[in-house]
Order: sequence, then C-alpha cells, then structure tokens
Amino acid sequence: MSSVLNAWGIRPGLFVHPCERVRGWEAGGRVLDRSPLVRLRRAMAQARTQGLLRADVETDALAAVVSAACVGALHQWVAGRIDDERFLAQALFALDVVLAAAAADPHRDQLLAPLRTRGGAE
Repeated sequence: MSSVLNAWGIRPGLFVHPCERVRGWEAGGRVLDRSPLVRLRRAMAQARTQGLLRADVETDALAAVVSAACVGALHQWVAGRIDDERFLAQALFALDVVLAAAAADPHRDQLLAPLRTRGGAE
C-alpha cells in the first residue's frame, strides 16, 4: 500500500517547508499542485486486483474517504492546529481504517494490525 501513501506524498519529513508558504493560502487556496485522488484510486484498485481488498468493494469510494480525511487533516495542519507528526498520524489512521474495513479475509489480520497497535487518531 506504499502507492497509497505516495499518492498523498505521505512520508516522514515531507511537510518541512516554510509555514508561511503553505499556510498563507496565497495561491487561491490551493496547497497542493495536483490532486492525489487519481493516484489513490489507482492504488486502491490495484490492491483489490491483488486480492488485498475484497472484490466487492468500491475502490473509488475508499479513495474518496481517505482523500477527504487527508484534506481535513491538511486544513488543520495549515491552520497550525496540528504539527507534521499529527498530520501523518491522522492520514495514516484514515488509510488504516479504510483498508481494514475493506480487507479480504486472507489479509484481514494484516490490515487490522496497524489499528490494533497504533490506536486511534484522536
């Protein structure tokens, strides 16, 4: 599922740039140059094709849920309410919940494990 994380550019240290550049929203409210939703959709569809997710799930809907959660976290981050680490935790929590909810039986324990070890996003 690294492709899902990469779609949002979620990796440690990603959001270390000048706060005023991003938090200023000077570019008409656009923080991201392009939407990661297309890449999220592809990654979710690929996970379904590989059998990680159930065949009956709507991967576009899963991607939209992760995207919406990440946008919410991004807004909190831009407003200075959460730091880089908290943004990452919230984004990963959204991804973990979606993957666990859609997990195919053979992969259910594997995809539930992050929720069991990391806990909630609070």
